[in-house]
Amino acid sequence: MTAYNYHHALVIRPDDVWLAILTQFNFFLNGFGRAELLRAAFVSHSGQQSLTVEGGFGDLEGLVVEMSDLIEKNVLDPSLRSWAIPNFSTTTPTDKAVGAMVLMATLRAYFEYVYDATCCGIPRVTLLGTRNDWKDILGRAEKLKEYGIETTAWYHLLVPVLSRFVDAFDDPNGQRNIDFWKQVAHWEPQGSGPDYYSGWITAFCAFSDKGAWVGPPLNTVSSWLSTEDPGSLTAARFWKVYGQQLYVMSELILDDTRYHQIDCDRVPPSYSAVEVRLISETEDTQCEAIAGVVGTMVFSSGDVELSASGEDDTVRPVVGWWVYEKK
Repeated sequence: MTAYNYHHALVIRPDDVWLAILTQFNFFLNGFGRAELLRAAFVSHSGQQSLTVEGGFGDLEGLVVEMSDLIEKNVLDPSLRSWAIPNFSTTTPTDKAVGAMVLMATLRAYFEYVYDATCCGIPRVTLLGTRNDWKDILGRAEKLKEYGIETTAWYHLLVPVLSRFVDAFDDPNGQRNIDFWKQVAHWEPQGSGPDYYSGWITAFCAFSDKGAWVGPPLNTVSSWLSTEDPGSLTAARFWKVYGQQLYVMSELILDDTRYHQIDCDRVPPSYSAVEVRLISETEDTQCEAIAGVVGTMVFSSGDVELSASGEDDTVRPVVGWWVYEKK
């Protein structure tokens, strides 16, 4: 009507017209008690049946389309879904998601819709580089044992994790590898409710940004009493001599190493800062350089087996740096 009233040219797609029709059908079915009168045409159950889709909210359009798949499986006429959701030459993923949402609204008298984001996890992991690259990191960790008890403890936290990165190249689909990635954030797979981490990710949270040890409690007195070289000890022996046994309900153990818990708000940053001077012929400027892992990139896999739409379903760390003038 805007084009008609203001004498504008008009561009219109099949999707626009069909979604307008589908919206009217929604109004029809849910008005004046018709949903109950026509219940037998759509479902065989009484009341509302709960339909649940699990997943994070990063791909809402994909989750909505997944919900429409559940609707198809729980209505008497399975063709209802394909009838409702547009599939024209002009149809976009957003059009499909809108069609699915309108279908959900149309059948709301028969179904309760639940999106459960508490079932967190990583559906796919891609380790770039070669096996030798990851083995190189494992070898570099050895040097940490040269700098004292705390870095030796850190070494023992890192080695089980780094060794499993290497082993993933040998048996990526093995149960050991699958279980390992389920334990990245928590000692046992669970939802996103806890405000702490108890999985092996804490191996990368051994020191605060001020340099304080925040890993498993250490018995520093042993460093004065023990005659054994801490760097030569196995993980089991090291923790027996230098660790303090704590009894906690949630505790991950990998290769004789117990992983500590860390509150989410105590996770240290993954970048470093250093003051630098930029000197030119006319100026001497005090600056600070920031460098490290500074963010997260979200991109699309294009794989509908990974997520319903294949869009905005993959993340990777962003490494970067910048220099700014200190005022």
